[in-house]
Amino acid sequence: MRLGRVVPGRGRVAVVATTVVVAAAGCGHKASEPLVSPPPTTVGTLSSKSRASRVVQDVTTIRTTAERAGKVDEAMTGVYAVLNAAAQKNDVDAGVRLIRTQIPPLVNQAEQSLPALQRAAENVKVRTQAGRELRTLMLTLARADVRMLVRFRDDLATSRYAWDAANRFGEQNNKLIKRLHARMQKIVKGLPAAESRALKRAVGEIYGPG
Repeated sequence: MRLGRVVPGRGRVAVVATTVVVAAAGCGHKASEPLVSPPPTTVGTLSSKSRASRVVQDVTTIRTTAERAGKVDEAMTGVYAVLNAAAQKNDVDAGVRLIRTQIPPLVNQAEQSLPALQRAAENVKVRTQAGRELRTLMLTLARADVRMLVRFRDDLATSRYAWDAANRFGEQNNKLIKRLHARMQKIVKGLPAAESRALKRAVGEIYGPG
């Protein structure tokens, strides 16, 4: 049983920032692909023209903020790691003990870290529509993740079977990913043409043509 996978070296919120940028640049994000897949491999650097672009500066700042204030992301990644490790154990009882002992502290970490992430994001000064939309999306995802994790923790505390609670968490997570994908597509379609062009140029410089 696998309810998720760890995204190596990347926080869930920060990766969503990259996904929005790539989609806005016209490189595409398929509905069948996970929203939190690792970002593309970089092949270049930003030109001076792109570095001077306000929309590129906004997106870069927001992504950096998400990566630095990543305790919520760390907790979500940790939950997936625990579930995968528990599923791989031959001893079912050992897997259940792993879930019941390690999930609650991770959820506590996310819950306690959310205010700092919110303050950091709200203090980011953005000057473009893409920047404002991405900051809102980042906060929406972080808050939704914490609510979902808290429900999982509370469900574990009252459920007789830990894997039933884990399955419910997995279902909630899948629904959240679908909602976020729809929100992301709406953001992309509504960006001003100048911002889309600037992002497309920047993504082409960093990730290559796509």
